[in-house]
Amino acid sequence: MIALLSVGPFALPMIWWHPKLKVAWKVVITLATLVLTWMAYQAMIAALKQLEEQMKLLRKSGLI
Repeated sequence: MIALLSVGPFALPMIWWHPKLKVAWKVVITLATLVLTWMAYQAMIAALKQLEEQMKLLRKSGLI
């Protein structure tokens, strides 16, 4: 669980190699990880766009 929270999808092979975990749980964990990774990616893109807009406003105002 710590690996998933730390490195996200890079920890998925450890999930799939776990011998005692049922396949259904592996699929659920994989899908949840992929959805959360996609959401984090979208949030990062939105934050970068907002930062870019703020930088444009600062440049127009002459503060930078």
